[in-house]
Amino acid sequence: MICNTLFRLLRLSRTADFQCLRSERLLGSFVSKKGDVTRSVGNIRCHVSFNVDTDEEFNSDYISVVDKNYESRKIFCVNKLKDIFEISTDEAEKIYESHPYLHKLSPAAIQNNAEKAQAQGLQKSVLQNNPWLLTFEEGKLKYSIQIVKRYHEDINKVVPLLKIPFHKLRIIKEYAQKDDLHLSEGSRIKYLSEKLQCPPSVISEALVKHDVLLSMPFVKLQTVMDLMLDAGIQPEDILKDLWIFRHSITAIKNRLSQAKTAEVPKIKPWMARCVPQTFQVTLRRHVQHRILLAPHSTVIDYLSERLECTPEHASYIMKRAPALQRTHISKLKKMIDFLYAEGFSAEQIRQIPRVLCHSPETVKIRLKELRMLGYNPSSLTVLCKSKRIYNSFVNKLLQKC
Repeated sequence: MICNTLFRLLRLSRTADFQCLRSERLLGSFVSKKGDVTRSVGNIRCHVSFNVDTDEEFNSDYISVVDKNYESRKIFCVNKLKDIFEISTDEAEKIYESHPYLHKLSPAAIQNNAEKAQAQGLQKSVLQNNPWLLTFEEGKLKYSIQIVKRYHEDINKVVPLLKIPFHKLRIIKEYAQKDDLHLSEGSRIKYLSEKLQCPPSVISEALVKHDVLLSMPFVKLQTVMDLMLDAGIQPEDILKDLWIFRHSITAIKNRLSQAKTAEVPKIKPWMARCVPQTFQVTLRRHVQHRILLAPHSTVIDYLSERLECTPEHASYIMKRAPALQRTHISKLKKMIDFLYAEGFSAEQIRQIPRVLCHSPETVKIRLKELRMLGYNPSSLTVLCKSKRIYNSFVNKLLQKC
């Protein structure tokens, strides 16, 4: 390696034409002296003389050549992208600048790769939206597409799967062949698409990160899927948490059974895979929630009675203050009891429902402070303001005193 580097440096020393220096990687890191260039290779420092009179001349010539080469390449590549995709110059330039890996390709390579990709069935619009496909070697692209087509006949709908490393695709190919024994028609992509109620493109994008779902035994995939759907877990929640498929079927079954016994209203996939302590705390909170909520079955029913309004209006209040959906029933009960004890009416609470989401301690301190200043709030608005706005309001009261 050292000999090759010395040989290349000596060849360069015979000419003053610096246009052969096409990239910094060719010579590495330079230390320039008058008429000289020094390069470190391991523990050896290579010294080569150049026909250059001054440091300034060497540096300016080299930089200008690099700049010109990059700009020239960019112009030709942008024009090529413009022609291939039939788009404007600005759009082509945006694609080129946003995808640095295109900078390593010549205009001819971009054209050739685009033609080969289209010959394999990839649509021009798909290539435009996924420029990384232009970096594939013809043979590797063809082989990868053959594997991916086992999961969906239209390669354009599962393009993200081509992001999976080549060595993994070769392993996945074996499982795709075995799927024929379990799936009378279709593939894992179609199976997941139907079960999770989303298009193949979304499934394939998710599987790039969770490619283990393509190589695990289909029986396990199907069993875990059925367990979660039977437990009432929503398909969109499963799609957001595909890690669950990596866990033991027995452990998942036990967790879901305990969650059902505790009457957890909305079971999430993370409950079946979190650490035991977290799971037990979650179950206790739900049991406590159900006890405090009794005899009401839902928070809407509870608010409807406590705030003296119809269930429809209580639902409207929940939408106005979305944080109420995440507020524990014990906090809601404590806050409503406190506000009633302080003389506020149900109507005042209904007008400013976000007060129920605030800290009872903070509201209590603010109410006490305002009353000490001689101000008895007729609305709960001031109690919900940010710290800065509340302090500003208090300062104005102090100025009046």
